[in-house]
Amino acid sequence: MCLLSGMCSGRNSVVVGSAAIVALVGGILANDGDHKNEAKPVAAVSLQQDGGLMQEGRELLKDSKQAAQDAIDAVQDELDPDAMMEAWMKAGTPGEHHKLLDDIVGNFTAEMTMVNGPDLPEETMTGKCVNTWVLDGRYVQSEFYGAWGDMPFKGMGFTAYSNADEEVQSIWMDSFSTLMEMATGTMDLDKRTMHLTANTTDPAMGMKVDVDEVFTIHSRDKHTFVRKTLLPDGTETHKMTIVYTRTD
Repeated sequence: MCLLSGMCSGRNSVVVGSAAIVALVGGILANDGDHKNEAKPVAAVSLQQDGGLMQEGRELLKDSKQAAQDAIDAVQDELDPDAMMEAWMKAGTPGEHHKLLDDIVGNFTAEMTMVNGPDLPEETMTGKCVNTWVLDGRYVQSEFYGAWGDMPFKGMGFTAYSNADEEVQSIWMDSFSTLMEMATGTMDLDKRTMHLTANTTDPAMGMKVDVDEVFTIHSRDKHTFVRKTLLPDGTETHKMTIVYTRTD
């Protein structure tokens, strides 16, 4: 990227230099028509210099591409196919973190409380959530069903633990929006908690906001979810709490 930026800067310098020389030649022609023959060699020298800079840039880019390819070839030559396969198998095999996620798989009632501001009353909603394993126990798919007043509400999300990244990853989408919210965070096996953060757009405020989420798995029968929306200065604007209770 630096090489390309350098080439772009070089081209801009060439253009500026050429423009200045053309202006100089134009001034000479305007002030003394007898010096036309003297101006032509100056312009010719400028064009030759510009062409030399462009050629130098092309050769530099060619050399950098070859160096990058040589580095890739060297790494690939050192890779052990068996070690590569072992790494992929380790990254793709569910482990202890997935066992904790197994405690949230099933059918649950959801009691939601939402506070949209310090001076606004609480809003509540009762819904149901169905969590199922997909792709052989690697990802938890969540389906949420509820209603805000007379408006039906549906949501869907996925939660997983990435062995490769050593982090929790989640994605959420629902019928009240067109965006997909993606969050990442940590899992504490001893405390049975997940702490995730995200940066998303708040349509009402028309700006990006930070999101802080804490998921606590109390037991196989109960878990809670607390989500806070924060302004850039850390001010809390929204808070949502959901208590999930198993029904199956």
